Amino acid sequence: MANSKITFNNTTVTGVNNSLIVGELRISTPMPGAIDIPQQAEAVDSNVIFQRGDDATFKSLMHSSPVRSFGIKLYDQCGHLCNKWEPNRYDNSSGNVRITSENKFLFSNIEMAKGLTGQTYLVITSYNGFERCVMKSIKKYLAEKDFETLSSMGIMSDVILFISEQINTELNEFGIDLTKIFKAVHTSPTSLLVAHFAEFIAGKNVAGSRPSFQGMLNFGPGVEVAVARFRSVKDTPNIECQIRRGGRIQINSENKNSAVKFFIILKHTSPNTIKVTEEFTESEFSIVPYSAGNLPGLEAEHFTTLFDGFNFLERINSNKATEAVSQFINENQLSVVSYMFASPLTVFELVDSESESSQMIIEYGSTLRQQIYQILVTHASKTFTGIHKKPRKNVMFNDNEMRPNYSEPAQLYSAGINFHGGSGRLSSVPNSGPYDNNHLVPALSCSANYVQDDE
Repeated sequence: MANSKITFNNTTVTGVNNSLIVGELRISTPMPGAIDIPQQAEAVDSNVIFQRGDDATFKSLMHSSPVRSFGIKLYDQCGHLCNKWEPNRYDNSSGNVRITSENKFLFSNIEMAKGLTGQTYLVITSYNGFERCVMKSIKKYLAEKDFETLSSMGIMSDVILFISEQINTELNEFGIDLTKIFKAVHTSPTSLLVAHFAEFIAGKNVAGSRPSFQGMLNFGPGVEVAVARFRSVKDTPNIECQIRRGGRIQINSENKNSAVKFFIILKHTSPNTIKVTEEFTESEFSIVPYSAGNLPGLEAEHFTTLFDGFNFLERINSNKATEAVSQFINENQLSVVSYMFASPLTVFELVDSESESSQMIIEYGSTLRQQIYQILVTHASKTFTGIHKKPRKNVMFNDNEMRPNYSEPAQLYSAGINFHGGSGRLSSVPNSGPYDNNHLVPALSCSANYVQDDE
């Protein structure tokens, strides 16, 4: 769709013949013929206090909710911040931190975070202390004492309450009016309460069909995409990416908001020819040059090593025939030995970074080292097995003696005689049976006779 919005966040490392682009691609596509229903909440930064489990449901609902221009922060009932959406966000994707603290049994036990600004909301799907009681008189006594304490604390007068319809009905029967304690009160069946609140604070976008986008990334005239790797973004629908001819990457999305992380190596005659555009929306994206700050853990020397290794692999792969590869190896013996036994790409096994973009580069560097090594080893194996050795004409051993276990009858291999007592070590030497040694000349002494000196 022409009205889709594409964000191409990138860091680009340029070289003479190669460049590296790493970053994140995002696509926002409006629902076709959608009706955008505005939120009922005031458009101010909002703080929401959730019970355990309800935060995960809310974050899931927010993924498909419209993006509004105010921030939202989620807290547990102990006052701990668990998630936040910035006011200038481009979608409602969220982190993976979840509420793990136990739900408070009483309203008066709930702790508010200090320094809250904007509007605060409290979402209650269960009243644990109240629900533990069976007798109505006990429930009434508990609720009266709990809300009496809460009122005296004076912390909920500016808070808007979203509470289960069942709990609110029971409290009304006991004469407890929550509207006198909270700024406003909204009710809904327990199973729908979180969805009710999501629509209240974010509104709804209703359409008859799913959004769809198909586009094509270009990287400039004469620029070729040599390597492209993609990784999904957590808690966000993925963008399908596929390399096409002519230095292009096709991108497809079937979601309102989708994203993908990318790692791309380009081949070109000059880095000045790089120009990143998208055909369908006619968008052009600026190139963000590399700095130590945007790719932590990596230095300029790492990229030189990476480009050298990539070009070495390209030169090997350009030789298709085994003889051509052998010739290349003979002409580049020093480089071959280096990449086989002391590869400069080993440096990528020793560095680490918390940046996902840096991690993708480090992982490719390690993979590149393994690719070069595997190609050289495979070629060496093919070359060795291709050599046809001529069989020897004269063999010193017969077929039986060449075998690890002889097949003649056992009596031919009785234990040899050991004149010092015990069995001989060469038990395979025959000394009886059909072999007759009587014709052998007795062994002569090898000792020398010395003439005694006259005294």
